[in-house]
Amino acid sequence: MYQDNSKQRFGYDTIIIIVGIFILLFHLIDNPSLWGDEIALALNIVKYDLPTLLTTPSLDYLQSAPPGYLFFVKIFSYLGPHDWCLRLAATLATAFAFWTFNKLLKLLFEAYWLRCVVLLLFVASPTVLFHGVELKQYAFDLLANTLLLHAVVHFLQQLRPTLKDYGYLAAVGLGGVWFSNALYFSLAGLGILLFVKQWQKKTIDKLLWVVLGAWVLGILANYVLCVLPNKNVAGFVVFWQAEFPPLPVSAAGLRWYFLRIFFLFDNAFGLSSPLSLFVKVSPKWSFLLCFNYAAFALVLLGLWHLWRQKKWLLGIFTLPLLVAYALALLQKYPFYERFLLFYTPALYAIIGYGLWWCWQNGGRWAAQVATFLLLLYPLSTTLWAVLKPNTFALYEGYNYGNLREVFTHISTQKQPNDRVYLVKSLYYGHLYYNQQQRYPWQPIMDQRTEQHANEQDYLRGIEAQVTQALAPLGRCFFVCTTANKARYFTPQPTVLPYKEEEAFVQSMKKHGRILSTFGGLDANVYLVVAK
Repeated sequence: MYQDNSKQRFGYDTIIIIVGIFILLFHLIDNPSLWGDEIALALNIVKYDLPTLLTTPSLDYLQSAPPGYLFFVKIFSYLGPHDWCLRLAATLATAFAFWTFNKLLKLLFEAYWLRCVVLLLFVASPTVLFHGVELKQYAFDLLANTLLLHAVVHFLQQLRPTLKDYGYLAAVGLGGVWFSNALYFSLAGLGILLFVKQWQKKTIDKLLWVVLGAWVLGILANYVLCVLPNKNVAGFVVFWQAEFPPLPVSAAGLRWYFLRIFFLFDNAFGLSSPLSLFVKVSPKWSFLLCFNYAAFALVLLGLWHLWRQKKWLLGIFTLPLLVAYALALLQKYPFYERFLLFYTPALYAIIGYGLWWCWQNGGRWAAQVATFLLLLYPLSTTLWAVLKPNTFALYEGYNYGNLREVFTHISTQKQPNDRVYLVKSLYYGHLYYNQQQRYPWQPIMDQRTEQHANEQDYLRGIEAQVTQALAPLGRCFFVCTTANKARYFTPQPTVLPYKEEEAFVQSMKKHGRILSTFGGLDANVYLVVAK
């Protein structure tokens, strides 16, 4: 069953990469609208010329991105005023990450079938595919860390590294920090590993010290030029406060750690649904638990196998995540979903060693069952997204896609005296997509306001805003975001769900008459006239 055809020029691994690139292009050509953070970053890219963009650490709208990433996005933006042009840099980076990850797997595993399984897991990951075409730096995080893993593993496997090996190792670390902030963690963790191995040999490798020195200089230069002058850092810390590990550790804090394990398996690594013993699960979705626990079990088996046989690889695959966690404890980097996407190659490699343990100790059938449980969720999720009619996003957890159509609809239907009102959370979207139409608008209720202590106050505020908007004669367009249907308003310690759009619709029906509705996944527009 597992015939090794790795020496073929056009093997199964090549086919898997081609299919993965095809799915990336499908998502790119499907061309969903930009969403919140994408739009905020796009506004900066459109606003600033290239020199200003690269020398402005604190971008507008609380945005930040590595200068190397901004350089490529700005270059591709000259192709035209299209969303897909802005996403092209990330798409190419993800495609290159597929190829680099396959090169890494060739260094790690001799079994060709195992390489293909792990590569397929990577290429079919819903989160990799979604963030792989996103107008954010996460695809570059993925690529930079995959390149660094390949460079370090290749270097340590050489009995006598050549000057080319040293140069490759230095270039990836020194240049990568300008394209990926997450590379800090990998450089720190892997730098510690290389230092320890050098100390164990009790020899002085001058060229390796030069490489490590180049890494340190690159990190310091990037930190001084890009991080220290960034005035948005304090805002990031406040915004992501809930994603830092709770201290001191308590019973409630242990629940945070437990949930994070499963949330990360889903939202960061695309392995299964974020289900756990602490989350109520609908019976029809409870079967997904087996995929979650299968992936988690394979990670544990992989760690055990590496501990017993390849401790240096265990260090390579775990130290970057430990550094990220340490910085999260210091409230410097959120331990959250897409910010940990950079760790996907290392985690999948660990899972590969878990599968190999199943093969060695349980035989062929154990490996086949484990492979089936591991791949079924990501493969079925990705396949369904491709085959599903009118799909806007490959990853169902991020239902964005029609802001552009909503604002275009308003521009084609708006009469001279019509008024436009939109939820403040759509402000960036309107600012970006209304650059051509430029019709006036007025904001209505923000989705999060400290003045509203409870749900009833919040809902009464919505009705008051709608009543005031409908007071003058004439027609009104109300634009609501459906992303807020399950938004959580968080006055600690309670978490209250607010159904914003439902409240807006009820108020419109109470004080006016809805003439038409247009929308879809992430926003709806209602044309209303007062009674």
